[in-house]
Amino acid sequence: MSDPAPVDSDLRVEVASCLASAMHLASVGFLDVAAGYTLSDAPRERLSFDLPVVNVVWRLDGDRVDAQFPFVVDISATREGNSEEIARLAVTVFISYLGASKFSVDDLRHFVGVSGFMHAWPYLRAEAQSLTTKIGLPPLLLPLIVSGAVPSKVAVGLPLVVAGSPKPELPAKKRAKRAKPVKAGKKAQRKKKS
Repeated sequence: MSDPAPVDSDLRVEVASCLASAMHLASVGFLDVAAGYTLSDAPRERLSFDLPVVNVVWRLDGDRVDAQFPFVVDISATREGNSEEIARLAVTVFISYLGASKFSVDDLRHFVGVSGFMHAWPYLRAEAQSLTTKIGLPPLLLPLIVSGAVPSKVAVGLPLVVAGSPKPELPAKKRAKRAKPVKAGKKAQRKKKS
């Protein structure tokens, strides 16, 4: 596996670890599983892969946290020093946790990024091995990941907020001005005619 460019991540494993005993894994599933293969005469025995940084999408709904981990695995074959991409796997793992109401949004962001990635990774590993076999390649076995390596592989922003959940505070520079609502319907049409 080639190491991706370092991510300027402020995710802290120690914060995620502190929340681990209070957060409860409610469910794990797949939202998307796909494999694409390019016909190639490249030797199939010498495969490598690249895993771009995973941009996690998550939402906070009262006591519940839902997170999506959209993994993409690019598979290449190397021949005579030249590398050629021959397949791409896309696997989106969906994870839900309970116990979120006890913690700040920032602490939950660390938990989702580190612990969520660690919970999703074995599901990606199993699917990658299965999908490569199904498309006629040797089974791709992704490596084990330790928690200390996770911050360089994942990016986690602010959560999407569902009605009834506290809204996270945005930094002042990211606040956008709201546009005035446009009037519609018969009342607006009558005013326009006047």
